[in-house]
Amino acid sequence: LWYNVGSKDEKTNEKGIAHLIEHMIFKGTKLLSESDINMITHLLSGSTNAFTSWDYTGYLFNMPVQHWHEVLPILADCMQNVSFKDDHLNSEMKAVIQELKMYRDNYHRTLIMEMMSSIFPDHPYHFPVIGYKQDLFDVHADRLRAFYKKHYSPNNATLVIVGDVDVEDVFAQAKKYFESIPADKNYKKEKFYFNKDLLSHGVTIYRDVQQPYAVSAFVIPGAETKNEHLVDVLNYILGSGKGSRLYRRVVDELQLATSLASFPFLLFEHGIFLITFEPKDVKDIKKIQAIIQEEIDSIFKDGLSDEEVTRALKQARMQYYGLLESIEAQAREIGRAYLST
Repeated sequence: LWYNVGSKDEKTNEKGIAHLIEHMIFKGTKLLSESDINMITHLLSGSTNAFTSWDYTGYLFNMPVQHWHEVLPILADCMQNVSFKDDHLNSEMKAVIQELKMYRDNYHRTLIMEMMSSIFPDHPYHFPVIGYKQDLFDVHADRLRAFYKKHYSPNNATLVIVGDVDVEDVFAQAKKYFESIPADKNYKKEKFYFNKDLLSHGVTIYRDVQQPYAVSAFVIPGAETKNEHLVDVLNYILGSGKGSRLYRRVVDELQLATSLASFPFLLFEHGIFLITFEPKDVKDIKKIQAIIQEEIDSIFKDGLSDEEVTRALKQARMQYYGLLESIEAQAREIGRAYLST
């Protein structure tokens, strides 16, 4: 069950609330105790999880097919009746603070998050999804409840079911459990401004690590523009895999780095295209960045060869075929694509 709300929808004094609510949803409702949801899931041989992004929040159950319908009354109950008890909040707050510390200890992730803050100074993507410790310490259950009541309504939610199920039965069961929940007819998504400009930012973090790590990031259109397939193909041509232009040139031919990779980070409204590398010598970072720009300019000026386009298309297709091996991956991709477009 996907909700079209994430950390970008938080106000100034709410940083981290969307993620904290994700932790609290399965902590009990008016009908279910703190342990009931996990116990029911375990007894039905299933698993459950949740996730929060800048753009969305999701709750998933992975069940044996004969038990899938048992999930719907739980999700419907969690859409309107979460209890948000203070003692549960205190225990989850400790888990979130520990999660925040783990993120800060991941230097690669920290660098990318700091770069995002620099790239999006006037947009909510500026702020980390998990929020800040000083804001989290000031959160109380009533503030969580207000955010939940504002955004957790059926007209802001999308139910995705993937598996060996009967379509008509799915619609009947969804109608049975969700139709009676009132929609918020006054609910509107806020639009966010982003000043698009030709700017270059630099972020350097100094840590006691033996292997330096560098990232070049470029702002690209977000997932809502429906260009993700183009970005995927370009990714394989430019820096993803040992046959890509940049890997062959920087790692194999010039041997300036021990590794190089690229990947698009597509949020709904805007995205960034990341090229990461581990230089053998910090002094070579600018030289590698110049090579990256040379290859991008070359694609713009001279285009692409038929051979590398064919190769990239095959790799992109294989990536999509890989979704067929996991119903959970399919459900995630369907939900994310549907919400963003």
